[in-house]
Amino acid sequence: MIKTSKIFKRCISIETSSQLSKPTTSSTTTDLTNINSNELKSYKTLEQPEFELLNNIIKVNQPPSMPIYIKRNSLISIFGFKSIKSKPSIWNFNFYQNLISTSPFSILVGCNKSQSIMNLTLDGKVDWAILPKKSLQIFTGNSLILNFYKLPKYISKNLSRRLFNQNLKYKTGFGFGSYLFLSGRGQVGLTGIGNIYNINLNEGEELLINKNNVLGITVNGPYDLQNCIVNYKFQGNDIKVKIIERPVLGIPTTQNKIIYSLKLTWFYSQVYFEKIRRLSKGFYGICYGFFMGETDFVKVIGPRNLLIQSSKDKGFKDTKSFNILDKKHEKETNEAL
Repeated sequence: MIKTSKIFKRCISIETSSQLSKPTTSSTTTDLTNINSNELKSYKTLEQPEFELLNNIIKVNQPPSMPIYIKRNSLISIFGFKSIKSKPSIWNFNFYQNLISTSPFSILVGCNKSQSIMNLTLDGKVDWAILPKKSLQIFTGNSLILNFYKLPKYISKNLSRRLFNQNLKYKTGFGFGSYLFLSGRGQVGLTGIGNIYNINLNEGEELLINKNNVLGITVNGPYDLQNCIVNYKFQGNDIKVKIIERPVLGIPTTQNKIIYSLKLTWFYSQVYFEKIRRLSKGFYGICYGFFMGETDFVKVIGPRNLLIQSSKDKGFKDTKSFNILDKKHEKETNEAL
């Protein structure tokens, strides 16, 4: 009888060097293909700041040796923070955090839950007039210029002749206060109440808009705002000025003096009734605007670029209301972040 013996085979697997050197994922990280989102990376070389809007958050890749200013309580995260220096700064009666580093770093900046945020690039060719001064959330740029200028009360003579063929003073609709003037080269982040939209006006186009919804408008220098905006009154809310000529005495004879005295009496009576008419018309216009809500409209003449916010903001009209004292805004910002 022939006995058979069991034969055991040993299988040997051979792997290439590339397979052996392939890194494995640790227990505290996962494969990047499993994460479907925007990645915040640190850059080894970066010359200019890079702003990217992610929903309602701005991602900033900041180059070394260039300061960036972030409004208080709006900074979400920092990537590459080992060499970052931080110090507080006060600008426009608001607290900002000044960050600067010897190496590139990345940050995320947010805003109030009732606001929207957007980034604006200034290339040195076009300037911007930002009406709500408190909307400046973040800014950077070595050649960026930020100044405050008085809001023009009247339109320019050129615009007056262009629209009305007269050199009379027509109001812009802004009254007292100041606006933020942006010029030069740099990057800024602006916040608006509600959603923010962009409207582009070509040459010859006009836009009627509530002035409290205007976030920003392009200008050519700090005194160009009076060349593109004029106050608007709806029908029934306008006051037409009646020009009354004063009589002139001719040859001082007795008959001419009597006639001149009668004309002068009629002139003063016309002036008196004209003042009463204007006061009553003005009171009617105030009541009309109060019930109709149409007293805050302005007309914008193109070519211009506009930034508008979906909700109204009346903060830019009050020159004495500083954000540092706005406890309600500060509380909402803390809750949002």
